[in-house]
Amino acid sequence: MSNSHAERKSVQFIVPSEVELDDGVMLMSGTYEGRTTHLGYIKHEETVWTPKMYFLELDAQQIADMGGKAPEHLTLVEYDVTKYVENGLIRVE
Repeated sequence: MSNSHAERKSVQFIVPSEVELDDGVMLMSGTYEGRTTHLGYIKHEETVWTPKMYFLELDAQQIADMGGKAPEHLTLVEYDVTKYVENGLIRVE
């Protein structure tokens, strides 16, 4: 039996105003697709959960439209936007 497991859920991110991501991509206001990941570990027969992590998924065209450099060989890029969610710059629905 595994001593850890993960919960992943699809979510929508609401971006009320522009947010600059770490690589310089300007995330325009709007609604975006993504997911949450919540890891749980068994400790003394109880599940201990780590804080949720939030990942925004953008395709190459979306990145190019926002002024970023579209990756040549990837069709989808994930951005860890956990800190933006925690700071209230991005909302989760």
